[in-house]
Amino acid sequence: MLDTIIRFSLQNRAIVAIASLIVMLVGASLLKTMPVDVFPDLNRPTVTIMTEAPGLAPEEVEVLVTRPIELLVNGATGVKRVRSSSAIGLSIIWVEFDWGTDIFIDRQIVNEKLQLAQSKLPTGTNPTLAPISSIMGEIMLLALRSDIEPTSQHEADAKAMELRTLGEFTVRNRLLAVEGVSQVSVMGGILKQYQVLTSPSRLAARNVTLAQLTAATAKANVLAGGGVMNRGEKESLLRIQGQSLTLDEVAATPILWRDQIPIRIGDVADVRLGGPVKRGDASAVVKIEPDVNFAVTHPTEYLQSSSRAETLALDQNSNDPPPVRPYRELRGGLAVMLTVQKQPEADTVKLDQKINAVLESLANELPADVHIESEVFRQSHFIEAAVDNVSEAVRDGAIWVVVILFLLMGNFRTSVSSLTSMPLSILLTVIVFYSFGITINTMTLGGIAVDIGD
Repeated sequence: MLDTIIRFSLQNRAIVAIASLIVMLVGASLLKTMPVDVFPDLNRPTVTIMTEAPGLAPEEVEVLVTRPIELLVNGATGVKRVRSSSAIGLSIIWVEFDWGTDIFIDRQIVNEKLQLAQSKLPTGTNPTLAPISSIMGEIMLLALRSDIEPTSQHEADAKAMELRTLGEFTVRNRLLAVEGVSQVSVMGGILKQYQVLTSPSRLAARNVTLAQLTAATAKANVLAGGGVMNRGEKESLLRIQGQSLTLDEVAATPILWRDQIPIRIGDVADVRLGGPVKRGDASAVVKIEPDVNFAVTHPTEYLQSSSRAETLALDQNSNDPPPVRPYRELRGGLAVMLTVQKQPEADTVKLDQKINAVLESLANELPADVHIESEVFRQSHFIEAAVDNVSEAVRDGAIWVVVILFLLMGNFRTSVSSLTSMPLSILLTVIVFYSFGITINTMTLGGIAVDIGD
């Protein structure tokens, strides 16, 4: 077989040269468009079901929410495994399907089962399907913080509410519009709420029930259509605007009328801005002008600064100035964190560049004291470092193959021919990767490095 291939190549050199040129051109063009990631997609198609059940303990969430959904999806077509996690007020179920199934058909199957489960769940719970995300999870962590130091708890709460509102409704929506972004989750700060706080004594003093107050509050912010009114040859569109955009407008909303005198929400309750009960918070601390290679490029200075810092830490009475650090200072504090997840087929490195462009435009639209810290975590940095390391190993392996062949065979022509065949083999491998839907990652590059060594 091998003799036949060699004989054909020698007899048809022009065809082999043209075929090699085509492989090089096609492989080089595909190499520029191939998605780059850390690892290949090792998970089976998975659909995630998330259900919020406010006020329920994990035990009740498991019995009332998780178990009924699990029993229904277990018998669905193509389901291989069902996993779940029940926490305080939250149920998460992962439904894994067989290899090769279409994720969109899988989601449709699960959605049909959820419609059957709706009648068996507690009132107020609404199971939803999480967006299709990559196995690698978060590709970027962002922090939204302010330079202003609050002087009171009221100012701190107001700033936390402002940051959460910016993150939830401005930054998040802009990032979701980027092609390749699957989900953006916002954590920290204070989620802005219009709160109506009352007490039984205040309600009893006006002879108002809690149900009446709740109904009036729900109707305090309503938009509705009034249809069309015809006046001869004119036609007018009727609009009913009942929006209450300020605290005073909410407080002025009538609950009921007695003797042509309205009893308003503000008469029986206090209306204020606030947030839900916190079950966590977020903060971010970053280095200004960091030099990540300081320990490598200046090993002596790094060791001296580290040992001097330890000595000053032990000797609290020392008047010596602090040692020179590889960065000038730290900045940060309480912040609003945003986690960005990508779609399975998206190129992490290219998606990172698109997000950078959006963040640069957002920086000009935010208030002067608000900043976006984009270097908290970036998966693209790890990918670039990993790919560079493996690419360096491939390069060194190719060089050593040529050197060893020359030393063993003593023929420079043979060494050069092997050196020209290796790039052609790599580009042909890229074409095969593209045909089978394989990405460029540390595992595939490692295989190429091992193959060159062999």
